[in-house]
Amino acid sequence: IIDLMEEVVHDLDLYRIKKKPLFLKSFCKLISEDATVLAKLFSSLESSKTNAYVQGYILKIHDLEDEGDTLYDAWIIKIFKEIKNPIEIIKMKDVCDKLEKIMDKFQKLSDVIEGLLMKYN
Repeated sequence: IIDLMEEVVHDLDLYRIKKKPLFLKSFCKLISEDATVLAKLFSSLESSKTNAYVQGYILKIHDLEDEGDTLYDAWIIKIFKEIKNPIEIIKMKDVCDKLEKIMDKFQKLSDVIEGLLMKYN
C-alpha cells in the first residue's frame, strides 16, 4: 500500500503534473479513511471482542473499496470526456489506476486478516 502511495507521488512529479487533479483529493480522503479503519482493525485484534469488531471493520473496508470503484469509474469517464491531449489522458489515467489499486490492496489485506481469523478461531 505504501509503495503504491509512493508511486503516485513519484508519478505526479515524473509526469510534471503541477495542478493536482481533483480526483486525487477524493481518493486521498478514501485512502485516509481506509488507513484509519485498518488501524482500528489491527487494534481490535488484541481485544477479547475481536470477531464483532473485526467483521465491522472488514465490511467498512469493503464498502470503501466499492466507493473507490465508483469514484474511479466516474473519474475515468471525466478524464476521457474533458481532456483532449492523449498524453495527458495517459498520465491522468495512470495515476487514477494506481489510486484505485491502493483501494484494492486495503480490501485484499482485510480479506487476508479475515481468512487468518477464520482459520485460527
